[in-house]
Amino acid sequence: MNPLFAEADASLALLQRFLEHAPMAAAIVSGAAHGSIFTNAEFRRLSADAEAYVGLGDPIADALPADARGDVNALLDRVRRNGVSAHDARVGLLWLCDAWPAADEGGRLDYLVVTVRKAPRREVTRIRHRAITERLLLTALREQDGARRADNARARAVFLAETSRRLGASLELSNAYAAVATVALPVAGAWSIVDVDQPTGSWLRLAIAHPDPTKEGLVRELAGHWSPAPGDPIGVPLIAQSRVSTIVTADTEAILAGAAHGPDNLRILRALGLGPLLVVPLIAHERLRGAITFVGPSGAAPYTSDDVVLAEDLAARCANLLDGARLYDDGRLAQIGADVARDDAEQANDAKGTILTSMSHELRTPLNAILGYTELLTTGMRGPVSTDQTEALSRIRRAGLHLLSLINDVLRVARLRESQARFLITDVPVSEVLDAAGYMVAPLALTQRLALARLPCSSTLSMHADREKVLQILLNLLANAIRFTAPGGRVTLAAATVDRRRAEGAPPLSLPANELPVQLSVADTGRGIATEQLQAIFEPFVQVGARLPGKDEGTGLGLAISRDLARGMGGDLTVESALGIGSTFTLTVPCAGGVMSQREARRSAPP
Repeated sequence: MNPLFAEADASLALLQRFLEHAPMAAAIVSGAAHGSIFTNAEFRRLSADAEAYVGLGDPIADALPADARGDVNALLDRVRRNGVSAHDARVGLLWLCDAWPAADEGGRLDYLVVTVRKAPRREVTRIRHRAITERLLLTALREQDGARRADNARARAVFLAETSRRLGASLELSNAYAAVATVALPVAGAWSIVDVDQPTGSWLRLAIAHPDPTKEGLVRELAGHWSPAPGDPIGVPLIAQSRVSTIVTADTEAILAGAAHGPDNLRILRALGLGPLLVVPLIAHERLRGAITFVGPSGAAPYTSDDVVLAEDLAARCANLLDGARLYDDGRLAQIGADVARDDAEQANDAKGTILTSMSHELRTPLNAILGYTELLTTGMRGPVSTDQTEALSRIRRAGLHLLSLINDVLRVARLRESQARFLITDVPVSEVLDAAGYMVAPLALTQRLALARLPCSSTLSMHADREKVLQILLNLLANAIRFTAPGGRVTLAAATVDRRRAEGAPPLSLPANELPVQLSVADTGRGIATEQLQAIFEPFVQVGARLPGKDEGTGLGLAISRDLARGMGGDLTVESALGIGSTFTLTVPCAGGVMSQREARRSAPP
């Protein structure tokens, strides 16, 4: 054996014999894991008490309570790394530890000698008091911080509620601008700069809000000639692309100097007080409406994350207000435009009615004179007339009567549109009116070689309407059917109480069976009407297509008059038609015993 190793072993054995009976737990460790190569009796007893027996090569920290193991390992790591002894180092709550290195002849640390002992009672008491004090202090600080956060949250809630009340006072755009212009964070001495978008796509520096009334004059100096410009380090130009809140941490003086656009503006900005900056976007429905630049008082700390949250909540409310105010303003302008257009249309319609009425009355006077003198000449009261002259006078008379009929139709339309028509509403037997209409047009249908059919209906069926007005409507519908149906065709007149909604699969009207509306229909096998023209035929002076050969041309007023009369009685006039097949016009009127509203009549009528 090498004598040097033998000497080292002897020295180590001597140290172990010394430590074996030492009055404290001692051990010798080696390696980075601090594995034991020797433990004395006290340490072995300590290990047994900890129910974690430490054998040779085991980390000695395992012999200590769990709260001390990490501290022991950290202490031994430090002694091995630095080569400096540690004395009375506290590990865990109740233990003290000494550790010193043992180096070989080359200065290399190979062993550490470790002693562990319980702290004296007085030291334990001090340690426990300190731990309790630290715990109580930490609890108090946490509770204080929670109370402060709760107070701040309540203050923010009150601030936002008051701001929302002020912002929501009016949807007028001018009032919304005025409300947003006063927005600022609740920080003493803080002020703000508000930029908003314009319909033209440009940006407007709406206002500068400063809490100090003595600086209103400075604010007025800036108003109107300090606008946002591309590249500005504040306001909308700063966040137009990112659309995220930005805390400006650079030199505030330099930042505002770059945004001042001139020495006069910079002088005013300095006088207003320059502090930390926070720029927050105004976004509503994913559209950038502007930005608010919050300027803190001079010397204040930079804005915090809580300040950013509050500012963003405030900006969101402002953006929604501006968006809603613009929608309201656009809607109000559109309504004003619609009202003006409606008034113009009503005035034009009134003027048209006045002109038609006046012109018709003026035309009737000379026309009646023409017809009167024609009658005198025809009877020979002004001297004998030849056969040819009699024929010519007869043609003049027929033309005059036709012209008089046109003038009367114009007058009738004018009176209806001016609500001057008078209705004599009574309970009228339906079959009586159908018979009267059929008798009147039968000769005309026979002349035109058409089959006229009058379908039977119940003799007890009655309607609540003006008899003469219903008869006038039916005669007009029958005349049209005859006019636009070729010889050999068929015209059918019918009446019934039919809920067409039930036939179409829709829910029926909530009316008793004996109060369903009465429907009088005139159907023909004529040329029909195109779908796109079905509504136009009810407008005055509208005629669809050309008349059949040999038929008189109508005025284009009959259907307009008929529908107005139907609606004046609480009913309606509708049509179904197909080209080449024919048309069916349906007059819907209230039944006797129950007055049907115009709305119900339209619902019950064919589409």
